[in-house]
Amino acid sequence: MPNITKKDLVETISQDKEISSYGISKKEIASVIDVWLEKLKDQICEFAIGDRIELRNFGTFLVKERKGRTARNPKTGEPVKVGPRKHCAFKPGREMKEKVR
Repeated sequence: MPNITKKDLVETISQDKEISSYGISKKEIASVIDVWLEKLKDQICEFAIGDRIELRNFGTFLVKERKGRTARNPKTGEPVKVGPRKHCAFKPGREMKEKVR
């Protein structure tokens, strides 16, 4: 299965009958996608552990904490302490799960 790029997404959106009836250009669609993704990223980065963004019928982005652990330096094999840190997780919504099946 091929990867889908932002360019592919813009093309798909621009071909939608409802969108094309508004006369929105591909450049404008790409700008909206850029702004939306940037704002989503900004919101997630400001979250505390346990905070979430829920997009109905799509899924939920949430911030979780990874516990600290001891890792190994692959070059030397020495143990290295890795502290706890936050990470972003995505949980697909029910409709998304059903469509993927």
